[in-house]
Amino acid sequence: MTKPDRDDSPRRNGTRHFQFLEAVAAASLILTMLALAWMIVVAYEPTWLRFAAVEAEVIVVVALFSAALVLVSLIALLHTRD
Repeated sequence: MTKPDRDDSPRRNGTRHFQFLEAVAAASLILTMLALAWMIVVAYEPTWLRFAAVEAEVIVVVALFSAALVLVSLIALLHTRD
């Protein structure tokens, strides 16, 4: 019995794109960890390193968390399509 040919897998055909997506997701996760650390520090020192408005802080953090979630989910989906 022979193994099926997997030349059409997204990881082999789009290796450069797949690696770029993984690098972007890794950067997004690192920024997410930094945002969590920033939130902890700001909770103890409210006057240190604040944005101009609290609304801007909320928008940036929610956008960052959403981007990280979408990128990690996309990579997981692509890994299962192999």
